[in-house]
Amino acid sequence: MGRRPVVGSDGHPYELRWNGVAAPMERLDCQLRFPDHPEGDFDFAVTTHQLVVWLMDYSHLQPSEPDLPNGFWQWLLIERGDAPEQA
Repeated sequence: MGRRPVVGSDGHPYELRWNGVAAPMERLDCQLRFPDHPEGDFDFAVTTHQLVVWLMDYSHLQPSEPDLPNGFWQWLLIERGDAPEQA
């Protein structure tokens, strides 16, 4: 559970869930849910190793507002391999 900061607001609370535990290079099915904005929910797959890297990245944390690192959000919105291609 965390909160993604947004300038000019309190941010967006979210929940990140994944199914099972896999070997480092196996893919995990993940679900990112925004309780206040379900239209922003994402389902995606990522290697176990990459998820652990994101979860262990404390360089961006502020104790009052836990969040995933910017690299996760960039990957989710721009770089993920299962994203539909835009014309």
